[in-house]
Amino acid sequence: MHIYAVGASRNIGYYAALRFLAKGDTVTIVVRNPANLEQDPALKDHVASGKARLFKADATSSEDMQAAWEGANQVAPVDVVLFTVGATTATLSLTKGFIVHPHDLCTRALFTVVRTIQSRQPNQPIPKLVALSSTGLTPATKRVLPLLLRPLYGWALHAAHDDKRGMESIIFNGLGQQYEAGQTPGDHIMPANWEQELRAQAPSDGLWGPRSVIIRAAFLTDGEGSGRYRAEKGDFSTYTVARRDVAHFIVEKLVPDWEKYEGGVVTVGN
Repeated sequence: MHIYAVGASRNIGYYAALRFLAKGDTVTIVVRNPANLEQDPALKDHVASGKARLFKADATSSEDMQAAWEGANQVAPVDVVLFTVGATTATLSLTKGFIVHPHDLCTRALFTVVRTIQSRQPNQPIPKLVALSSTGLTPATKRVLPLLLRPLYGWALHAAHDDKRGMESIIFNGLGQQYEAGQTPGDHIMPANWEQELRAQAPSDGLWGPRSVIIRAAFLTDGEGSGRYRAEKGDFSTYTVARRDVAHFIVEKLVPDWEKYEGGVVTVGN
């Protein structure tokens, strides 16, 4: 398979890329600064063999992403787009909680990636899309959160979750499903005319992203994964999950058993 990984310079995307490479897959990693990965001991041999391919690109730049997409498909058609973009900096506001910078990174980057995918050749299949999100984004999903996590998600992460809701709204659009009523963010997050732009490039059935899965991960922790986690379609109550376990799920369970999960939300947690 050929994996197109956006946001794989660290954390879940990085761990998943290593697992795909260990299985013999080709992984195109799109990052702002490839130099940080070129000498990575875990990637070095894969880069030398051509199995790991590094592209320098800003995920919010249409020009950068178009060049990276075309370069990736010159080697082989992309089978899976793995989107694990996340903000790296944040400030704390007493009234708004943690505010990530830029505040709309996930939404803008995913929109750019999707518009790039829509530019594929007519005879090229629509790739699978896996996007990393979070539990507790909306009123309905907060109701299934453990009680101890509700204050954290309701205040500290509220602003950051605006961006995740924007990202999820775009994917629901591609699936042809309605997002939770009133939960799609406004113009401070969503690109101008985003629905019209996506619809303009959609196939005749209007579904530009029918092969998509949103992973709502529980509160993420570092350290070695245990391999003992729960992954199910829909939402369930869960506290934490190791980043390495989410990567394990993506590579070892989600992609090999795609039909079981395709077309909606999968929660991963302990």
